[in-house]
Amino acid sequence: MIRTQLCVCLAILAVQMMEWKDVINVVVSALGRDADGSVCLLEFLKVLPEEVTDGRKVNLTVSETQTR
Repeated sequence: MIRTQLCVCLAILAVQMMEWKDVINVVVSALGRDADGSVCLLEFLKVLPEEVTDGRKVNLTVSETQTR
């Protein structure tokens, strides 16, 4: 349960940090080295699309929307 919450928090951070362009590469390199890390990586990849499409993310301002 804690791992899931941490993955959700990381996914939310990835969605909200517009300057973080290589999220997947960074997370894969940080977590994909051993069996436990691979489990965390899969959990992160599972929750990431949910956070991207979920309404809980912070609404962007007009200027932030134009830079995307």
